[in-house]
Amino acid sequence: MNKCFLICAATVLLAFFNTQAQYVRRGDPVKALEEFMKITNDDDLKTPTPEKWKNESAVIVSQDFAYYAESSKMILSSDMTFRQRFRLQDKAAVSRFSEVIFYDMPEDDRILFGIRVIKPDGKEIDLNMADAVEISVMDVHDESVFIDPLEIGVSSEKNYRKMAVPQLEIGDEIEFFGLHYMKTSYQMTIAAPFDNLYLNHNYYPILKQRYEFNMNKNCSYRILTLNGCPSLNQEGPGSDIDRKTNPEYLRFSVIDSNREKFSDERFLLYGQSYPQIKFHVTTRPTYSKYWLSESDFNNYPSEVDKKIQPNDLLEIFRTFDRPIHDYASKYSALALNEYFDKDMLPENKAGMVYYYIRGNYNYSNFYDAHVISAAMMQNKIDHRIVAVIPRSAGTLADIVSDDEIIFCVEVGADTDHPVYFFSRNYYNNVSEYHYLVDGAEAYAYFPKKTASYKLKQKNRPPYQIVMPVRESADNDYHTILRASFDFEKECLNADARVYATGYRKQVIVEEVLTNDEIQKEYYALFSKSKKPEPDLKNQERETLKKEEDAKTRHDAVLELLKRDYEIGELKSVEMINTGCFKNTELSYKQTFTINHVFTKAGRNIILDLGKLAGSQIELEEKDLKREHDVYYAYKAMNSYEIYVTIPDGYSVENLNEFNINIDNECMSLFTSAEVENNDIHFTFRKVYKSFYDPKENWPKYVEVLEAAYDITQKKVVLKKI
Repeated sequence: MNKCFLICAATVLLAFFNTQAQYVRRGDPVKALEEFMKITNDDDLKTPTPEKWKNESAVIVSQDFAYYAESSKMILSSDMTFRQRFRLQDKAAVSRFSEVIFYDMPEDDRILFGIRVIKPDGKEIDLNMADAVEISVMDVHDESVFIDPLEIGVSSEKNYRKMAVPQLEIGDEIEFFGLHYMKTSYQMTIAAPFDNLYLNHNYYPILKQRYEFNMNKNCSYRILTLNGCPSLNQEGPGSDIDRKTNPEYLRFSVIDSNREKFSDERFLLYGQSYPQIKFHVTTRPTYSKYWLSESDFNNYPSEVDKKIQPNDLLEIFRTFDRPIHDYASKYSALALNEYFDKDMLPENKAGMVYYYIRGNYNYSNFYDAHVISAAMMQNKIDHRIVAVIPRSAGTLADIVSDDEIIFCVEVGADTDHPVYFFSRNYYNNVSEYHYLVDGAEAYAYFPKKTASYKLKQKNRPPYQIVMPVRESADNDYHTILRASFDFEKECLNADARVYATGYRKQVIVEEVLTNDEIQKEYYALFSKSKKPEPDLKNQERETLKKEEDAKTRHDAVLELLKRDYEIGELKSVEMINTGCFKNTELSYKQTFTINHVFTKAGRNIILDLGKLAGSQIELEEKDLKREHDVYYAYKAMNSYEIYVTIPDGYSVENLNEFNINIDNECMSLFTSAEVENNDIHFTFRKVYKSFYDPKENWPKYVEVLEAAYDITQKKVVLKKI
């Protein structure tokens, strides 16, 4: 999540931008905003700050969000209005809110918005938004009050403006209000931030809030309240897009109060840890066969509580009965015949197909699953389509649209170790995609043209399965570091080899690889394929590109090292294996110097040996308590084998302090140190055994995390003999 101070869920204010764009919106948006402001409950704005929140920098006194959708003749019009008031309780809040940053809207959207300051005596001051000045994206810093109605985040492609809010004082209240509406479109869904609405704010607690949803009866919609969110209320006739009561409209609302801000606890999964509202609306019916909203529900009010069932997925799965035969899938069958042995397992054949057609694509995972499926059919490989509900979304019953589903292709369904093929890019291996699919609920379907369709799929619902889970050793970040003292430069000269597998590899692969290295491995794997002749005309440009890639990689590796050490100089980086084919490990070596890791004490040397195991989490007093269950990203391992050459004429003392062995059901930590030949050999291995644990198990995490950090603070003494 971007660290900028976001005014979330769509914040608005009184100026138009991009007036040359053509918009279709019935009625006057200014009047619609005025109508909305009239119905806000002013009593909520007078609520005093509770005692428990008087030490907060600010509180949200009240916030109201109202969403509107109108479907007519396959055209969906949608907009939202909101009002959000902050009470400033200390100098930090006054300073933070003294400048407000927002961006000019894209051409297919429009926003009407304003800022109002309310003094303690009730005096209201409306700011003139025309006074806002244009700024660079570089001026949007971490502590900015950044108005981000579409939750796009900070982007160099946007134009930004800054509004000064003068003469703020402690006790003032500042209000953001406005209306945002989108250009009407055929078969349009309401997009983020309308899909997932969290009741917590990033920085401040909320005294009172209300979410309202209005749509006419031509809309197809789903609304869910999850994770302890207050229940949804139906309030009779809703309001149309002009905020006028209309019997053809439905209205639902969620009212909430005394909501704490987001916790700063570690290891959280927002989709499971916090109360939220999921809201999805489309035209009804839709011509698209790809959307869950294709289903035609007759009883509109019941859609609020209606859960998606496995059979509802059939409309999506059946699109794979008509596979997309693009260039990659069509010609893979011709190109790969000579690579297939008679006894080659289907999973291995499928892997060759996947690597052959792989590339850096920007397709949706749904479309790309079509392409991969088509390639498997061309090569006569039996397979299933799998719809995965990522752990962040919960279960099938917790989703409101197919946008929350991750699609992939499975080969070897009847084997002990089926393999999965997710959206293609240069880096993904077979069965590699995203950690949120581990252990996730999923549904599988044999397409009509596969060998197993008639026997295993025809006339039956999709199969419910559970996705496999990578074990800790499969997600390892392992470093072998050899270091020696350089007394003249007061640093350690280090030579390190890094080996990364699974999801640990994915964290760094794009930063340390160049496209040229991937291409070399590709042509080595498909050696019978004709390698393209070098383009002599572009040879100079290619040389410059390689130099740029090398510098980019150097800078990226330097940043990775700085997370763990005080680096003096990164001297070299050399790739050993890309890890992009056949599920091999990513490995590379690097030489560098480490500063401030030892000191002289008379004739002796004090070495911060523990720091060579990289940075470890430092828990604070507040971290020892736990309110939410523990969601670590995935089962994982961090390991180091460190060898420090002992200078001639020195002996080593107090290595026993580095011998630790903690092993519980959630984590383990093993460290040891000994003199081996003429080196200090320091081993460090930390293991996360689970991606989920109940909060009652948090003390077991604390036990290991504190011990791991304590190790980094330990030193050894090299005593002059």
